Amino acid sequence: SGPITEFFQAEITLPGRKDNEWRATSAFLMKLRGGTNKCRLYDPYRPLQGAGGLASTVNLDASAIAGATSITLKNMIASQAISLKADDMFGIGENLYLVTDTAASDSSGKTTISFLPPLRKAVAEDDAVNLNKPTGLFMLTSGLEGLSASHSGFSSQLNLKFMEDPDID
Repeated sequence: SGPITEFFQAEITLPGRKDNEWRATSAFLMKLRGGTNKCRLYDPYRPLQGAGGLASTVNLDASAIAGATSITLKNMIASQAISLKADDMFGIGENLYLVTDTAASDSSGKTTISFLPPLRKAVAEDDAVNLNKPTGLFMLTSGLEGLSASHSGFSSQLNLKFMEDPDID
């Protein structure tokens, strides 16, 4: 009953820090303005598992409409049984996606992948696809209430929560 929108979420725990470390972190968090401004995040625990492309950025082989859940990439390493593996992440423009099925590349270096969430915006042939530490746009949803520092210049641990705020058509 109605469309379902899928968003990535992130939880980050920052340990307590000393004054010189805390000040830069505090300034960054304040610049987020309680979720008004966005930041780019990537998942350091999810490195690329497949063979990937000839470079960290590859290209779309054809255009696709918003809502599509499969695309063909070119400039991948040719003839790989595992070009991209299920759970690999990639980015197009400002948006982040997750490969849902392992895909092989053909002898010309093309691979067709299935992914979620569906394309948030239409894409064009030759648009760049980032395979290396792909990022999405996220807004801070909670955690600033824990932002404090003692007179000794030591901050407490922060538990931050972020919600993806994608670029949508």
